[in-house]
Amino acid sequence: MNGHADDEDAMKLTELINRFLNRRKAYEQAQSDLLTALVDEVAALRGRVAHLEKRERVHEDVLNVLRGQHVDNRTDVSDQAFLAHQEVARSFSRLVEQDLVPVAGEVVRRRNAEEGVFLPADEVVRAEAEVVGHLTRALFNGDGSDWLLRQGVVLPTGQWEALRSDAEHIVAMAEATSHAYAWQFECTIGVPLDPRKQVVWQPCSPHDPVAFVVAPAYVVTEGDPPRRHAKQRVFTGPQPPAA
Repeated sequence: MNGHADDEDAMKLTELINRFLNRRKAYEQAQSDLLTALVDEVAALRGRVAHLEKRERVHEDVLNVLRGQHVDNRTDVSDQAFLAHQEVARSFSRLVEQDLVPVAGEVVRRRNAEEGVFLPADEVVRAEAEVVGHLTRALFNGDGSDWLLRQGVVLPTGQWEALRSDAEHIVAMAEATSHAYAWQFECTIGVPLDPRKQVVWQPCSPHDPVAFVVAPAYVVTEGDPPRRHAKQRVFTGPQPPAA
């Protein structure tokens, strides 16, 4: 009889342990689900905040263009006649520095991981600058996404459309001024930097020859002389050996 009682006690203990483990598992799953829901909610809120901040910048940019047009129509403030173009240049700089540079870093890291290569730091800097240069040409020189793909720059779904939308907004700001302007990509390779028209892409040396254009100059060609509101950004350094 004692053996039978011991078996029953063991079964009851096993049942209690299983109930405890099942309840603990259910509790942990509920906590995990709750944490996942909270993370998703935080991500959604961050997305909404980013969207609102972007809309605020767009409205601010449009307002500044309108202010610039108002200034252009006043003969007593001729020195500020191209205020709107200065805002275009600032918006262009923000796009390059805050959007294109991080995107270029992601492209290079993803490409290196896929190819299983490890580049030295100076080669990473050059590769990222090249990608920024490809992006600015695609967005502001009319080369488009097909040309971008031919340069080996692959962007995640939706990223190209977002960048193109931002670039189109900047172009619309420039068009709204009704002044003639240009995005100047042309430069001479292998010559010293021209500080009147160009700035060096960090961390390059201003004493090395120009290797390629990273971002174009923004020049208002209307007027004598033309006004350069954003200088050309160039990568400097030795030219890679010919293939």
